[in-house]
Amino acid sequence: MKKIFSILALMAFVSPSFAEEYMDFDRGVNLELYKESMESRPLPPPPPTGFVTARFTTDCHTFRLSPSNSSITTNVYRLTSHEFLNECHYVYVPDPHPPHPGHGPQPGHGPHPGHGPQPGHGPQPGHGPQPGHGPQPGHGPQPGHGPKPGHHKSAAVEMQDTKGQQLVCRARPGRTFYHNVRLNVNRRDLYPWESEEFTVCAEQDRVWMSRQDSPYRYNVYTPNASYGTETFELKPQYRNPTDPDADGVNVTEFRYDAPYFTMRLSDRWSYEYNGERLRVRVELFKDKFLSDKSLGVKYYEFDTASDYEIRFTRDEFNGNDKSVSAEEANEPETRANKKYYVKWAFQRLGRVSTDRFVKKDRTDKIEAE
Repeated sequence: MKKIFSILALMAFVSPSFAEEYMDFDRGVNLELYKESMESRPLPPPPPTGFVTARFTTDCHTFRLSPSNSSITTNVYRLTSHEFLNECHYVYVPDPHPPHPGHGPQPGHGPHPGHGPQPGHGPQPGHGPQPGHGPQPGHGPQPGHGPKPGHHKSAAVEMQDTKGQQLVCRARPGRTFYHNVRLNVNRRDLYPWESEEFTVCAEQDRVWMSRQDSPYRYNVYTPNASYGTETFELKPQYRNPTDPDADGVNVTEFRYDAPYFTMRLSDRWSYEYNGERLRVRVELFKDKFLSDKSLGVKYYEFDTASDYEIRFTRDEFNGNDKSVSAEEANEPETRANKKYYVKWAFQRLGRVSTDRFVKKDRTDKIEAE
C-alpha cells in the first residue's frame, strides 16, 4: 500500500495534470496513458550551434624610386598580417517553471476538528488590552508604506526576460602571415625633378600594389615567389607629362633704377627644357598701410635659357590696371616715394611638362620714386 502512494505522489509531482486525467482511484492507475502523454510532449529545442568570425590586419609599404639610367631592383621588405578570431556560442537559458500545484495550502490541511480554541483557553480576565498599550497616534500605517502594486507577481512573470539563448563571444589571436616583397622596375627615363612611389599591401595570404605615383604607366605582373620573396615586375608602357618643378625657376635679383624695375630669374633645368619656352606672369603691388594695391599684370615670354631679365616701369602697369584711373595714377600720393614688390608665376610651354602656372613667393619690397 505504501508503494502505491509513493508512485502516485511522484507522478503528481512530475505532471500536475496527471491526477486529473489518468488517476481513478476506483479503477487504479493507467500508466500507459501517462507514458504516451510524456512521449508526445515536445522537448526544448537544442541551442543553435556557435560560429567563428575572423578579421585580418593590412600591412603596407611605400617604395620611393629616384631617376635611374638602368633597371631598378628594390630591397626586400617584410609585410605582416595578423588574424583575429571572434568565437561565439549560445548558452541555453531554460524557461522558468511556474509554481507546482500542491505547493500551496492543500485541501484537508486546514485546522483539524478539535484543534480550535479550547474551553478555558480564551482571553483571561485581566489579560485584555491594557490602557496605554493600544495603537498610538502617528503609529498607524503610513501613506506610501502599504503593499506595492505588482510586488507579489509570480516567479514565472518575473523571469520572462531570461528565457531563450544567450550569445557568448570571446576574441583571441589566430594565425600570422608573412610576405617578403620587392619591386623590379625595367629601365625608364625620369627627369631629375621627378620621382616615383609604389605602395604594396598584404592581407592574409594576398599581396597587391595599391597605388602608383609616376609619370609612367606600367604593366604590372603578378608577383612570383622565388626564394621566399614575392617580386612585382613593372614594365613601362608610356609616360604622361608632369607638372613643372616649382623650384626650377627662382628670382635672383629685384631692384629699382629710375625709372625701371629690374627682375632677374635663373632656370635650374634649362638643359632639360632646351628648345621650349618660358612664360612669366608679373603683378606689381604698391605697399599701403591697410591693404596693398595691385597696379596691374603683365606677361613675358622667353626661349629657355639659364637666366632671364625683365625690365618695366610703373607707368606700364598703371595703364594695365583697370582698377586705377589715369587721374589716380598721377596723384601726388601715388607718385610719392613708396615701396613696391612683385607677385609672380611661371609656365612651361612645350612637351616636357604640363602648362600649369606655378605660383611663386613675392619679391622683397623696394623703394621707388
